[in-house]
Amino acid sequence: MHPNPHALEPDRQTVEAMGRAIMSRIAGYLDAAPHAPASRFPDYGHLGPELTREFRGLRLWLPLHLHGVAAFRAELDEKLDLAELAYRELAGDPLFEVPWEPDLSVVVFRLRGEDDDASRALLDTVNATGQIFLSSTQVEGRFFLRMNPTSHRTHAPDVRHALALIRESAVGAGA
Repeated sequence: MHPNPHALEPDRQTVEAMGRAIMSRIAGYLDAAPHAPASRFPDYGHLGPELTREFRGLRLWLPLHLHGVAAFRAELDEKLDLAELAYRELAGDPLFEVPWEPDLSVVVFRLRGEDDDASRALLDTVNATGQIFLSSTQVEGRFFLRMNPTSHRTHAPDVRHALALIRESAVGAGA
C-alpha cells in the first residue's frame, strides 16, 4: 500500500487561518481597524473568490472581458507617455542628470554635479511633503531617484505637479 501524499496537507480553512495569523503579525497595514472588535468589521478580503486558488486569474480575466484589450492598451500608452514627459522635462533641466531614457515607465535621475548625499536629501525632502512618492536605487555605486508614474490615478497634470515639486525642492535645497 502506498501512503497518500495528500494526507498531511492541511485543509483550506487551516491554511487561510494560518495566513491570516501570519499576515496580522507582519503586515499591520492590512488591518483597517486595528482597535475595533474583530466581529464589528468583517474582513471582506478573505471572502471573495479572487483569493482562492481556483480564481487566481479572475482579477485579470474579468477586467479584460469587461473593458477589452483596447482599454488596457490605452492605459499603458498613457503611462509610457507620462514617463516620456517626465524624462524630457528632467533631462532638459540643468539641475538634473538623467542618464538613460526610460525603457518602460521608470525615470531615473539625480542632482547634476552633486554627491549622493544631496540626491538623498532631495528624496527625503520630496517624500516628506506627502504629495508624491519617489523611490531610489543604486547604479554602479551611485545613488539615483526613481519616478514611476504608473498608477491608474496618475495623469499628465499629476506628473507636471510632481516635476514642479521636485524642481522646487531641488532649488530650495541649494542645488
